Amino acid sequence: MTRYGSDSNNPFAEDLLKEHNPYYRDYTIKDNKYDEDEFRYLHSEIKNVQSDTLRSTRNIVRTINSTKESANETLLKLEGQKEQLDNAEKNALSAKYNTSISKLEAKEVKKYSKLFNISLPKIFKRTSKEEKDIIKARSDVNEFGINKTLEKSKKQPKHVVRKETSELQEKMEHLSSTSMFGGRLADDDFNAKEKEIDDNLNYVSKHLAELKMMGLEMTSSLDAQSKQIDRIACKADEVDNDMVDTMGILKRYE
Repeated sequence: MTRYGSDSNNPFAEDLLKEHNPYYRDYTIKDNKYDEDEFRYLHSEIKNVQSDTLRSTRNIVRTINSTKESANETLLKLEGQKEQLDNAEKNALSAKYNTSISKLEAKEVKKYSKLFNISLPKIFKRTSKEEKDIIKARSDVNEFGINKTLEKSKKQPKHVVRKETSELQEKMEHLSSTSMFGGRLADDDFNAKEKEIDDNLNYVSKHLAELKMMGLEMTSSLDAQSKQIDRIACKADEVDNDMVDTMGILKRYE
């Protein structure tokens, strides 16, 4: 009786053992099946991670777009508020100029009201200090107008508050590319998912930089408007003081 694999000098002993030993064959098949199952498991895990990553990048893109829309609306509101503050500051400067003149003229009219023999030009003659005060008030009004004119002439259109064609086209292309992959993603097209993930990450990277610039612009605008409000309040106080002084002058000469 032949014993397969018993002769160590037989070069065909191992092949005979593989062919006729059921335990050896079963072990080999199970071992291959284990490798295949492990591969399928790892492949499934990779696909799951990829799908999670794709969902995350899509959510981030949506958040980025929503945040940019809110930021644009905020910048537009700040722009409108700045125009209102400019008008308020201009009016405050004009009011200061007018009350300065009223204060001076009230004082001089009362001072010379009893001297009928003095000509009108002398009635409204101003002292050097009062003249300087009025000149300064007038200069403030003129300077404000000049600065605003220069500011408008130098002002460039800001892409962060303008829905320009290029940006709209870019968004449409991005959404179109995402939609175009929809059917292929449903078929587990690995390369298509990878491409969309890369596109989303590039989109996020670019627009995060824009959001940072928009944030800096908001901070700068708010700081400038805060200082402008302080100037308006200070000028309003000066106007109130001039009016009080004018009323006091008129009462003293009654």
